[in-house]
Amino acid sequence: MRFTPFVLLIFPLAAAGMTACEDTSIFNEVILLTDTVTIGVPTGPSGLPSAINISRPNGVEPVVTRPETPGDANLWDFALRQGAGGELVLRPRVSTEGGIGPGILPTTQAFENISRASRARSEYLTTPVTLTVGSAYLLRSQYSNGVSSCGGYAKAKVLELNPAQATAKFALVLNERCDDERLED
Repeated sequence: MRFTPFVLLIFPLAAAGMTACEDTSIFNEVILLTDTVTIGVPTGPSGLPSAINISRPNGVEPVVTRPETPGDANLWDFALRQGAGGELVLRPRVSTEGGIGPGILPTTQAFENISRASRARSEYLTTPVTLTVGSAYLLRSQYSNGVSSCGGYAKAKVLELNPAQATAKFALVLNERCDDERLED
């Protein structure tokens, strides 16, 4: 009970700090990875990797991967698939971690004008999204090692779609820091 005044003093300050995290990053420097990647449907003729991996907790995992090999099972965030009508779709990995997982947020903003991703999980779709050339998407992933979790954020723009080859080319900007939604310097 001797610490009650101290707790009453610190709690409002801590709560204010947590609220501030919603609007600003705790990091000074933004570390972005900018890349252009082409991925293919696993059953397509291209033989290309078939997924984008933005959840990079140790900075080692590749941006693209082949999720169809046993060694890569559930180590990817977004896979390219072909819909029933032949359209190309980007499908988030289905989470096995109690609802925490990747999501896609289609946006009408120009790719170049997107400065930060939304932190609200509820805004992201966890179902496949049909891709269109020139469209921009926000990508959110969630990595969990069983003790802590880390959100990863990226923006993607569809540069090319080739339904005959079942491939899609993306411009990507990925924030390398855990839980940092900023997507421009």
